[in-house]
Formats: sequence, structure tokens, C-alpha cells
Amino acid sequence: MARVLVIDDDQDIREVVRIVLTEEGHTVTTAVDGVQALSLLTDSAEPFVALVDYHVPQLTGWRVLQHVAARPEIAERHAFIFMTGDLRALGSLPTDLSGSGSGCGVVETLTKPFDLETLTAKVCQAAMRLAQRTRHAKTPHGKELEKDHDAGARSRPA
Repeated sequence: MARVLVIDDDQDIREVVRIVLTEEGHTVTTAVDGVQALSLLTDSAEPFVALVDYHVPQLTGWRVLQHVAARPEIAERHAFIFMTGDLRALGSLPTDLSGSGSGCGVVETLTKPFDLETLTAKVCQAAMRLAQRTRHAKTPHGKELEKDHDAGARSRPA
């Protein structure tokens, strides 16, 4: 399952989302504001599925995504789900933070209020995208990691 970062200033929403996603098998970390969220996203070597609320203090969710977009190594490491009840905020939201059209840093949306089935489905979809990216990541020698792992598995004695 995925590592999920829930960025929301509403304690009740953070707690409900944390409980639901933990029951689904995900590891959940929470952040109460945009500054804390950006720090977690920047410092984490492991990918997060980040649920980013638009209205968080210090640095709005939209600003968090703008900072992430300016750093492709961060945008490509994580998957993002933008949460908001303000439909106007969705109008200028980029669909790919990397700007490359590669599907890295893709931003999904989740409008509030949302049902828990939709939440878990979107998190699972984003987690699958992250897993696919990891399998198709390139080594410094240009070989796909997936092929290297397969070759190693075949050469091991049974």
C-alpha cells in the first residue's frame, strides 16, 4: 500500500481520512499547514500520495503545488490529489506538475464534500501510478530497473 500525506487544517477531516486510509492498509502522515507539508514533501526520499487541501494556513495548497512544480525532482517523486470545496480553485490547476506531459506529478482533484469510497479509489489510483513510475524508473546506465530485477531473479538458484 501507499504512504499518504494528508494536508488539511481541519483536524476532523485529517483524523477521518487518516483512520479510513489506515484501515485500507496505507501509512498516513498528516500536516496542518502548507509550510509543514512542503517540508515533508521536500525531505521525503520515499514517494507520497499527497492529499492537498486548498485552504491551509501559511502557504495555501495551491502555493504548495506551485513550489513543487518549480522542483521537478519533487513533483516526479510524489502523486497529488488536490482537495477543495471552492470549484473556482480548480480552473487554473495544472494537470501535470512536471510540465513534461509525462504523467509525473499528475494532479487529480477531489471536491468537498467527498465520499469515502471516492477518496479511497483516488488514493489507490494515485498509488498505482507511483508504483508504475518506480517500476519504469531508469538507472544511471539507462536500463529499466524492472528489467534489472527480473534478470537478477532469473539468475538466482531455486
